[in-house]
This record gives sequence, structure tokens and C-alpha cells, in this order.
Amino acid sequence: MVKSQLIELLQNFTSDELRELQLFVASPFFNRGSFAKETQDLLDFIVAAAPDFSEMKLNRKLACNAVFPSTPVVEGKMDKVMSKLHKLSQEFISINTHQQKENEFHQLLDRAIFYRTREMEHRYQNIIQKLDHIQKKTARRDVAFFQRQFLLDFELHNYEDKHNRKRDDVHIRETLKSLDLYYFILKIEFLNQYMIQQKVALLEIPDEMLQAIRESELPNRYIGSYPLLYISYHIFKMLTKGQPDISEFEHLHQFLRQHENDIHPELVKSYFRYIRNFCVLLVQGGRNELIPVLFQFQKEHYKRGYLHYDDQILPTTFLSVSNTALKLKEYDWAKRFILAHANRVIGDNELQDYYRLILANYLFYTGEFDKALDTLPQTFQDLDFHLFSRRLELKIFYELNSDLLPYKIDAFKMYLSRASKKVLSGFARERNADFVNLLFQLSNTAKGDTARAQRLVQRIETKPSIADRDWLLEKAAQLA
Repeated sequence: MVKSQLIELLQNFTSDELRELQLFVASPFFNRGSFAKETQDLLDFIVAAAPDFSEMKLNRKLACNAVFPSTPVVEGKMDKVMSKLHKLSQEFISINTHQQKENEFHQLLDRAIFYRTREMEHRYQNIIQKLDHIQKKTARRDVAFFQRQFLLDFELHNYEDKHNRKRDDVHIRETLKSLDLYYFILKIEFLNQYMIQQKVALLEIPDEMLQAIRESELPNRYIGSYPLLYISYHIFKMLTKGQPDISEFEHLHQFLRQHENDIHPELVKSYFRYIRNFCVLLVQGGRNELIPVLFQFQKEHYKRGYLHYDDQILPTTFLSVSNTALKLKEYDWAKRFILAHANRVIGDNELQDYYRLILANYLFYTGEFDKALDTLPQTFQDLDFHLFSRRLELKIFYELNSDLLPYKIDAFKMYLSRASKKVLSGFARERNADFVNLLFQLSNTAKGDTARAQRLVQRIETKPSIADRDWLLEKAAQLA
């Protein structure tokens, strides 16, 4: 019973939602017909087993006794009760979600449609005024705002089309405008997400996406009037350009700061994340002049709370910010930042592997190699963190002049050769393979062999996107 679809669904309900579901199932409006009482009894039996939902408590025989007391159970009868309860639970999700406060607009719109179709003019106009008020009082806008405006204008068109067919444009002009705005903001948001993903994974852009990118010029009439569209569009232009200037980052960042009170907070946070992520990608591609710019953004966003979600931080953000500070030798700031986020990393396990990895990276940068090695986690499920962790381990063994380094290099090479293309993108494979190959050459170069060391420097310099490029250059220079 534990492995049924019903239990799988109910395990994801909170305790409050389970209580609300019990009220929902007890209502004859929602639960009527055959097995109405049995579904209530079965739900009560299941809720009593929460929150662990153990096999022992949810034994099928015990369930049959609770639902069909003193009655011989007919084969398949319990399955029908479970199926009905599963369907009721799914209906509850839809209705409960629709009734949330954040869905007030859609609730009112449903009423407006009902009043329009039933010719209840006075009530219809009252609801329309409320909907219009919701839109006008929304100071901070997001994609949902433009969707709501289109839905409202479309409803007004349906009303005008029926009542004022010969007097005006039946609200078509406003409906087309709101549709156009919603289309552009949604399309550019999707394209921005795609372009960032494409740069991370080096996806091949199919013809239909190339066509969508080419057809994404924003009309000038919208640029000056809608800051949200301006920002989203300029992020898109930077992503398609590939190599923006520092001034472009600074201009966009300043514009976003000026208009952040006009945009929904979560969208502001998303836009700042775009700017940081694109900056990181350019740094990884060899644009080291952007490192101070990136760190300036990161410090400001940290201070203003844009790095956090419910006071927690994403592992990728945690690593990126700390690593940028360490590259700039801002060791004291990095240490305070790292220690401040113990137990605050989203998705960290009981061993705090993300936190320990980032702390080990700090210890490496500050020359505490033995401590770094002791702190470093052994493995990661997340591929990017696993690669970073293994490279850090190799760098530590190199700094310690460990006899284990050749074996670790061979193991990393074997991992890269065996990792399938589905697991490792071509870009990730290349930048990591270049790193380990050049590290192997470094480890086999005698100190003082100036000619060989200079050749290594030249090889590294020709590979701007190689992982840990600055460290490799530093080690090659030391050998000369």
C-alpha cells in the first residue's frame, strides 16, 4: 500500500493540508456517490500514519479492517476506494491552489465571466473595477502582471463584443497591446534562460531557436515605457553578443538599481542573477578583467539580500562568491562570508559537504594544504561540484608534492574518458581534460627547466577557458 500512487501523493502534503483534505473529503458536495464514507475512513486511517507513513502502519489488511469493519472484503473493492480517494486528492490540489490569496485575481475573473454570461451587469462591473484596481495598485511588475492584464483586456473585449459591437473598436486595440507586451516579455524571458543554458552546456542551437532569436527585436515604443522589458531585452542582447564590455554590465546594473522598485522583488533577484552568471561565464572564458566587476556585484547583492532565498544560499552562488573573493585575495572577507553560511546552504546534507568543500577551497588559497585535504569531501552527486572537488584535490597534492599525485591524475583522466556525453558536456570535458593534462606536464617538469616551463606557460595561455587557468600559470611560472 505504501508504494501506491495515493500514498506517494499524500506523503507530500503538509499536516495542515492533510487536515484540510479531510474536510474536503467529508463534504458531500465534493464527495458523493459510491464509497463516499469509505474514502473518509481510508483517509482518516492514512492520516493517522503520518508523517512517517510506515509499511507497518499502512498494512493493507489493517486498512481493510478500518474501511470495511466486520465485512468480508471483496477483491478489488479497496482498490476502488483508493482510486476514488486519489482522484479526490487531486481535485483538492486544484481547488486549494485556486483559493490561495495570490490567486485572487483569477478568482475574481472567474466570477466576472459567470456574471457576464448570466447578464448580471451590476455585479459584473463591480468585479471589473476590482480587477482593474488590482492591476493599477501593482507597483512592482513581473511576467504574471502582463499575463493578468491580457486576461483582463480579453475579458473586456468579450464584454464589449457582445454589448457595443457598433460603437467602438470593442476593446481590440488594448487587448492587442497587452497581448503584445505579454508575448514579448515571456518570449525574451524564455530566450534568456535558453541562452544561459546554452553557454553553460554548449548546446547546439537548432534552427527554430535561431529563428526565434533573430525575430526577437523589441519595438522601440516599448523600451522607454516598460523598465522590465528594457532590462530583460538588454540581458538578451548581451547574451547573444557573447563578449560585452564592462560598461554594458555597469550600465545595465545601474539601470536595474534605478528601477528595482518598479519590478517584482523575485524578478529583480533573477535579473541580478543573470548579470552575475553571465559575468562568471565570461571570467571562465578568460575575461579576467571582469573579476573585480563581478566581485563588486556580488558584495552589493549580498548586502542587499539578493543572494538568498529564505535566508539560505544556493551552493553555486556560495561557491561563486567565495571563489571570486579568494581570486582577488580578499581572504578576510571570504572567511567571514563562508563562516556566516554554515548550515545555510540549500540542499546540503548532514555532513555539510557543500560547506566543507568551500571551506577547503579557502584553506587551499591561504596555504593550509593539510587542513584543506582533511576538510575536502570525498564525492558529490552534483557533477560540477564533483569536478571542482577533484581538481582541488589534485591541486592540493601538487602543492604538497605528494607521491599520490600521479595516481590521482590517472584516476581523474580515467573518469573523464569514461564519463558519457550525456553526463559531461563537451565544454566541461575539454576544460577539465586540458587542466589535468597540463597538470601532468607540470608535475613532470623539473624546477629550473626554464625552456620547458615557458613552453607550458605558452600552452596554458592559448587555452583561455581551461579550468583553474590562473593557478596553472602561476605554477608554470614558478618552475622557470
